[in-house]
Amino acid sequence: MQHLGRLVETQTQDGLSLHGFWQLGSVSATTEPPSDARPVGWIMVHGVAGNFYNSSMFASLTESLLEFGHDTCRINTRGRDPIAYFATPGGNSRVGAAYEMISDCRSDIASWVDLLKKQGYRRLGLMGHSLGAVKAALYVCSTAPMDIDCMVCISPPRLVGKVLASDAKYSSNYAEDLLQAQELVEYGKPESLLSIRYPQPMLISAATFLDKYGHEDRHDYVQMASQIRIPCLWCFGDQEVRGKRASFRDCDRTLMASVGGASNHSLAVISNADHAYTLARAELISVIRQWISEKI
Repeated sequence: MQHLGRLVETQTQDGLSLHGFWQLGSVSATTEPPSDARPVGWIMVHGVAGNFYNSSMFASLTESLLEFGHDTCRINTRGRDPIAYFATPGGNSRVGAAYEMISDCRSDIASWVDLLKKQGYRRLGLMGHSLGAVKAALYVCSTAPMDIDCMVCISPPRLVGKVLASDAKYSSNYAEDLLQAQELVEYGKPESLLSIRYPQPMLISAATFLDKYGHEDRHDYVQMASQIRIPCLWCFGDQEVRGKRASFRDCDRTLMASVGGASNHSLAVISNADHAYTLARAELISVIRQWISEKI
């Protein structure tokens, strides 16, 4: 079956233009349903330094959701690509993963919610992978009135200083990078770039490193989760949560202990799955479709 799709653009409150790809499910290539007949529209949020078009996992998930009769919008946030430049009324703005602040995801996601609401969607879902899943949880926990009806969080890392510092292999790397970032900010050089090693090798500004990885609980979805009231599916690969990296180790157990068995939270740990679900893509899709059938 062919699915309609087109590039779309929205603008954040602070003037950044974001792009995405909107597709309609279970319709012919020439038919667009009236707005009052729209199914669930899924906003799909990429991970760190990603974008709406280069994730093979999101491509597979999108195709599955479309075949299931749902619509999708794979989006960019201001954290797209390692470094990105945005034209704004006040001139060029340099952002991307190296310079974004996670809390700005509220403005990014809100702009996409507004766009899809204007297209007539009465029900919206939020699906994020990796850092995108953390952003999804942060958005849902900070939005009132609630404008998201369901959420899927795929492999969110724990961005908590004490957790990262406990990593058996990378704790010394993290401590050194953290100290360097703190010193640069203290010396008035918050935009200076660091080549960090953990939790992910990348170039990142000192200020952004401290924002993403230098706090105890600002972006900890485990602490946020009890505030979530909508149906939420949390997915992890067993190689992540049973592995040695502190940012993922036992996240499933810690999360479920935090939510206390609340019925709106569902958990799936998928066998033989790494962070990208390389060998377990079909299993991930199956779990998500089954959850949608039962909960949405």
